[in-house]
Amino acid sequence: LERAAAVLKAVGMPAHHMNKLPVVMSGGQLQRVFLARAFAQEPDIILLDEPSNHLDLKHRLILIDLLQKYASSGHGVIGIFHDLNLAAALSDRIMLMNDGQNILCDNSETVCKSSLLSEIYGFDVRKYMHDSLEKWK
Repeated sequence: LERAAAVLKAVGMPAHHMNKLPVVMSGGQLQRVFLARAFAQEPDIILLDEPSNHLDLKHRLILIDLLQKYASSGHGVIGIFHDLNLAAALSDRIMLMNDGQNILCDNSETVCKSSLLSEIYGFDVRKYMHDSLEKWK
C-alpha cells in the first residue's frame, strides 16, 4: 500500500483518489493510474502506447519527468507517441514509422529535422511546428 500511495502521488493522483473505482475516474486520472501501476511494478523496461493520452499539460510534464528519471536510473523506456514534441522531449532515439515500416531510426534532433517527416505526414511538419511556436512569442 505504501508503494501504491507513493507512485500515485508521483503521477499526480491525490491520496483521496486511492480507493476510487476506475469507472468514476476521468480519462486523465485513469491514465495516471495505469502509469502508476507500471512504475509500482518496477520492470526493467516499460513499454508505453500513447502514455500522454488524456493528460493535460501539467501531467504531461510530470510524465516526462518521471520517465526521464526512470530511464536515468538504468531502466529502459520504449514508447509510441504521435505527439512529435513529446517524443523529442523524452527520447534519445526516435524510430519514425509508416505503415508498420521503420523509415528512420536516429537521434531526436536528426529525426525532427528530417524531410521524411513531411513525406510521411503529407504536409510541411517543420513549418507547422515553427508557425505554432511563433504564437507563443
